[in-house]
Amino acid sequence: MLAVTTACIDDSSGDESTSGSSGGSATGDTSTGQSSTDDSSTDDSSTDDSSTDDSSTDDSSTDDSSTDDSSTDDSSADDSSTDDSASSVEIDVSFSPEDQSSGVSNSRTVSFQTSKALDSSSVDSDSFTLEGPDGEVSGDVTYSGNTAELVPASDLTPGANYTMTVTTDVMTEDGVSIANNHYASFTTVSASALPPKIDQWEQKMVDYGHQWGQELQQETDYVTKFKLRYYDAQRVHEQIGDYLGETQPWRSYGQEAESVYKQYLENADFRAAGWERFPHGLYMDWKRTGDTESRDYLELLRDRPPFSYPTGWEDQWAEQRYSREIAYSIESQIMAERAGYPRKSDRLATLVDLALGHIDIWVTKNYINSNPDWQFVQAFMTGLTGSALIEYQERQVERGTPDSRILPAIERVASFIWDEMWVANVNGTGYGAFEYVQPTTSGVGSESPAPDLNQLIAPMFAWLYLKTGDGKWLERGDDIFAGGVELADLGAAKRFNQNYRASFQFVEWRTEAVEQHGAQ
Repeated sequence: MLAVTTACIDDSSGDESTSGSSGGSATGDTSTGQSSTDDSSTDDSSTDDSSTDDSSTDDSSTDDSSTDDSSTDDSSADDSSTDDSASSVEIDVSFSPEDQSSGVSNSRTVSFQTSKALDSSSVDSDSFTLEGPDGEVSGDVTYSGNTAELVPASDLTPGANYTMTVTTDVMTEDGVSIANNHYASFTTVSASALPPKIDQWEQKMVDYGHQWGQELQQETDYVTKFKLRYYDAQRVHEQIGDYLGETQPWRSYGQEAESVYKQYLENADFRAAGWERFPHGLYMDWKRTGDTESRDYLELLRDRPPFSYPTGWEDQWAEQRYSREIAYSIESQIMAERAGYPRKSDRLATLVDLALGHIDIWVTKNYINSNPDWQFVQAFMTGLTGSALIEYQERQVERGTPDSRILPAIERVASFIWDEMWVANVNGTGYGAFEYVQPTTSGVGSESPAPDLNQLIAPMFAWLYLKTGDGKWLERGDDIFAGGVELADLGAAKRFNQNYRASFQFVEWRTEAVEQHGAQ
């Protein structure tokens, strides 16, 4: 069921794990004016909108009007014949997967969407077809809400080319035929590009995705529902829908998470706690549904929460204990920019400098804070910082200004946690995980392995293989991914969201890397 078209924890300095680590948080320094600590003992930061914004001034004078270049276009290939008769009409058709896509799931739904409503009775297996190396693919065709879907009866052939066709047998709801055939082609992922345990990862994604999505739909208590969407459940469910090629019920699940998150932001006047800053789901909602409110909230989420304005706070925020808040602030900057808001260049540059400094502290153990209770490293926090810096770097590449510091910094921290924190054989299972924290720290947790958090770390290893071609990153990333799939406990919504927040990126980057460099 592999697909690679996607769009990056615990609400404390620590994150609870089913592997025996505690979820408590060391006491934070409130003198910074930032609500950096959280009440992880209850995982109930949702009801606290009291985090205060620092008084630093906005450096928006350094404002560059870069806009998002990721907006989608009609990728369908339209044949050149035109029918000028009054009995046909031109319509726009967009396909999913898009034309010329590669690495597409071997068992995903394919679909097309039109600019005009269609006569549903005209959309069937004769007017919407999928052809591959063995001829036409059989499957069920359905039509609803201007979108037609074809669900193949069996998995597609790995590494094969397929073509979707919408014929002139399709008619609008007015009974007029469309003027031209429309086509789009794609290539499925090759068998050699499949990650280990991918079938199990996919099955858990679907089973637990429905379970926790339905919980979101059914829950009426605000606090309980808010906990269910932690780690950006909207992003998770939108990514599942993308992966499967299905809009529903995944969008409905995601919008339940969106509604309670927006309520929290509004109640807090958008001064969200640093660990509650999740822009990706809102961005996906705006891109997919055109909800301008979600786009508006991206700017507010960038500018109003604590850790938005680093000027004057650099010395304190340089401590690695603020790594998550800085990582989330970077992501909020990038998502707002992708939504078309001008870049806040000075702010972003300082935040990136701080994140790079956190990596240096972890690796050298040259801690700024003299209190032993704040002298530790959590592997999943390095994963969050890695994801934020990769997101920043990917945007820099799009802008033609890659940052030469990012790749070596991520190589450095990935090597460090692998050498110092990886446990290769957890409880004799043959699968591995990283220690939750090193060293064991009162109020944070122990060195027990925490496989529930593997999938927050695995993506940067796949990205390193993509960028370097060094096979050690592929091997290590596969071990991390497989350990997470096999050992993670998904019996809580937060842990499910942690496991599917960023693991789609692992699959995407790994697939692209194997196609480019081979499976070693």
